[in-house]
Amino acid sequence: MDALKTTRRLFEAWNDRDWDTIRSALHPDYVYTGPDGEHSHGIDNGLIAGWQDHASGLPDGRLEIKSIHVDGNVVVTEFTVRGTHDGTWAGVAPTGRMVEADICNVIEFRDDKVFRERDYLDTLGLFVHLGVVQVP
Repeated sequence: MDALKTTRRLFEAWNDRDWDTIRSALHPDYVYTGPDGEHSHGIDNGLIAGWQDHASGLPDGRLEIKSIHVDGNVVVTEFTVRGTHDGTWAGVAPTGRMVEADICNVIEFRDDKVFRERDYLDTLGLFVHLGVVQVP
């Protein structure tokens, strides 16, 4: 298994909206955990909750990898997502605002497939930027 190569391919596939490539890399018991701590079990649920939710919220969105760290079967990727919030994202109606957010993604591989994945993101900061949350 080449976890680094697979991870890079997954990020390129997201930029291309190539859901078949992403789906083929996911383990049958795949679990996606979003920044809110909610778990989505299974390939289709995880694909929709994570990968496709980000893309539908930011239709012109692009991911830029900043760094990748591999330790055995775990890959930690720091990346930036940029795009226009023109679709519903994480339950938030479109605002039309430009988004630039740093995200940390942790992937655990099993049987050469993405078994578990978790995104870490400052959602409060993002929601303040989008104007849907006011800071007191």
